Amino acid sequence: MTAISDAIKALQKSFRKHRSCTEHIFDVEKSAGDKKKAAAELRVVEAPFKALEAAVRDKCGTQWLETEQKLKAAEEAIGCQLTARVLPPAIIQEFKKLPKTTDDIERLIHREQVRLNCMLPVDISLEQEYQRRKKFIEQQEKDLASIEAQMITTKEQMENIRSKWLPELEQLLERINAGFVRFFRALGCAGEVSLYRGEHPDKYDQYGVCIRVKFRDHE
Repeated sequence: MTAISDAIKALQKSFRKHRSCTEHIFDVEKSAGDKKKAAAELRVVEAPFKALEAAVRDKCGTQWLETEQKLKAAEEAIGCQLTARVLPPAIIQEFKKLPKTTDDIERLIHREQVRLNCMLPVDISLEQEYQRRKKFIEQQEKDLASIEAQMITTKEQMENIRSKWLPELEQLLERINAGFVRFFRALGCAGEVSLYRGEHPDKYDQYGVCIRVKFRDHE
């Protein structure tokens, strides 16, 4: 019995080892399948990635070349190497003359571009005539501004004076009109006195007294 029991145990142990090996083989095969699938997926995305990488590398190379050229041009313009990290005093003074804000710098650039576009070979007499007319226009603008200011002041003064005499005149005509109406009513007629202001109330020379009388009903 002992020999049979030992044999059965040996068979069970061997079966467990065989089963473990079989499961391991399945795991290896599954891992190999997953690896092949991942490799296939990698190949699908690898080509576009390499194309994008090449495009980025080419773009960076072009921009680097343009940057080098602009850097060289800037160094030639200011007369020193920018890598020195220290600008010449003359350049620093020129920078101090520039506007401080982006908007002011853009306006300065626009103004200089306009001047550059206008820098054409012209006769000196034309330049002198242009300057003369420019000064004339500036003087006319100043004179116009002064006249407009005087007109505003005069208008305010007129309104101030008008506010004093016009109400008194209207009250006087109202009293006259009241007596006029009573008088003509006593005669069996109708009459009215009013202030005529004309078509333009600001033109006082057109003001007048309007007298209307009706002696008969059909008139």
